[in-house]
Amino acid sequence: MSLTSLWCCALQRSVTRVTSVGGEVVAVICPEVEEATGVCRLKTSALRDGVLADLLRQGDETLTEKPPPRCTIA
Repeated sequence: MSLTSLWCCALQRSVTRVTSVGGEVVAVICPEVEEATGVCRLKTSALRDGVLADLLRQGDETLTEKPPPRCTIA
């Protein structure tokens, strides 16, 4: 197992990525990532609430039908 500290641009702080001996990502230690699905709660809330969501919906009416954004570090 290997632990790597990486900068998360969504959270604006460092998170830890756990990889196996073979280099596969086993887990991301972050308070905003749902462990079972790998979905980032910060990105999900940004796309569903607020000004950013309103702007994106104007250009794409199917925004709410898309799957929630996954953590890019995982």
